[in-house]
Amino acid sequence: MSDELNLTYYPLHESLASEFDKIRVGTSTAHNLKQEMEDLLRYSMLFLETIATDAMGTSLQDGPLGEELLKQASEMLVSMQTTQDAQNSMFAAVSQTKATFRNTTREEPPLQLEYLQHYQNIPLDETHRSLTQMLDDLLAQQPAPQRSAALEEDIHFLNNAAFVIQHPLEPLPETEEDEDDLAMAGGKVDLYDPLLRKLFVDPYYSKKCRHVFEKGPVHELMRQEHSREIDCPTMGCGMRISAKDLVPDKLMKLRVLAYNQQQNASKDAEEMVKL
Repeated sequence: MSDELNLTYYPLHESLASEFDKIRVGTSTAHNLKQEMEDLLRYSMLFLETIATDAMGTSLQDGPLGEELLKQASEMLVSMQTTQDAQNSMFAAVSQTKATFRNTTREEPPLQLEYLQHYQNIPLDETHRSLTQMLDDLLAQQPAPQRSAALEEDIHFLNNAAFVIQHPLEPLPETEEDEDDLAMAGGKVDLYDPLLRKLFVDPYYSKKCRHVFEKGPVHELMRQEHSREIDCPTMGCGMRISAKDLVPDKLMKLRVLAYNQQQNASKDAEEMVKL
């Protein structure tokens, strides 16, 4: 049976230790990745608006290509976020490794001949570790990354957008809490403001009850009642809402854009038949 291999601890030479301490954890790569994520999201939103509003987008709206492109954009966002999380963990671990290394070297005698015997008697253990071991241990201790609420919302939106573009009046296939109150009798989504009964242009929803309103009329109602809170204008709701409860409803806005585009396409088709 072979003897167990015993590794001995030796510190870095002063010149190498100095070089290691000069290593700087760069942030330019992380900044560039963050910028690329923002660009991807912006281009995805522009792509959505193009499909929903332009006549050239009709083929994408009616086919699987638009849905596939949006799915890829969503997957790319998730992948880029995973890469960013890994970078952040590495940056934190390297910084902590450098700090631990500096504290350790201050207490150690220099790597010189007179101290060689001293180091030959020190095994590699939890107290005396290589830089690689330090880094690996710190990486293992990094907390699990938490995806930001904003990114979750953007990914959620992209995943739903393709369906909404093709079916602007239909509830999402997997009915969610935020769409429970959008469906009318017959299972269709109401695209009309409950106050003016006109198609939404700038829809906002209440975080309290999820009902949707046109921004201008609901703010005007609050002004007329001289109150920070009003009863929700949706019949039967009874919830008290305020301006701070209202959030832009991007999905409803997309529904209306897609609905208008489909209506215009139908009219154009009818005109062609008449000709």
